[in-house]
Amino acid sequence: MTILFESLKRNYAIWHFIRYKKIADVVDGLDGKCVLDVGCGIGLLDFLLSNKMVVGVDIDPQNVREANRIRKKIKAKEDSNHSFVVADLSFLPFRGSFDIIVCSEVLEHLKNDKKALKSMLSSLKQQGFVLITLPNIYPLDFSRLFKLRRTKTRIYPSHIREYHVSDIKRLVSCLPTRNVKTTGLYFDFPCFHILAIIHARLNLPLKIRFLIYNSLQRAYTTLWAFFEERFWQYTYYILIILSKK
Repeated sequence: MTILFESLKRNYAIWHFIRYKKIADVVDGLDGKCVLDVGCGIGLLDFLLSNKMVVGVDIDPQNVREANRIRKKIKAKEDSNHSFVVADLSFLPFRGSFDIIVCSEVLEHLKNDKKALKSMLSSLKQQGFVLITLPNIYPLDFSRLFKLRRTKTRIYPSHIREYHVSDIKRLVSCLPTRNVKTTGLYFDFPCFHILAIIHARLNLPLKIRFLIYNSLQRAYTTLWAFFEERFWQYTYYILIILSKK
């Protein structure tokens, strides 16, 4: 983790790592060795996976170049089983090759989310798993927690759409899959907004930011995850695991 953090040229928010770490833990718990990450960006999620062979694809060549740069730097000190290629989600160059496909924060950017899911399934083995995360259109953040009201707000205005739990059935109804699990992740941890203000105003050294990340990761895992398990319908992201029939 330290090597990954030190390899980044960009300033990524600490909560990105907390969310990616939780997704990585879920993926690590699924049966299967070969993982395809569609819309992988610069591979932050992929580098957090353990004991998996990972192929990351992204339509942006700049993201793939950055992912490969980080991979080479990590590989110099640790064993790395990652590769990254430029590919369009609608025309994936794989057929039945993967045990697990990860699609995190991708479908909300695509005009045809159902078509994208069908394309992914063509790259998945029988009985393989698809893990999807979607932005929740009804998140209950910390500032609204005690008002107990639902407000329809976009997490990011650039999204074509965001989802509610009730949309999941529509999304997967025509797919040859069964629903293994539906839950949520990344409730609005109380310290996040304070840290965002601090990060915007102070150029903190990398080591200090990493120490803050580790502290928040421990607090999130031991304390805040309790609330997510009980109020997952109002977390920022919906997590779905499907199995191919």
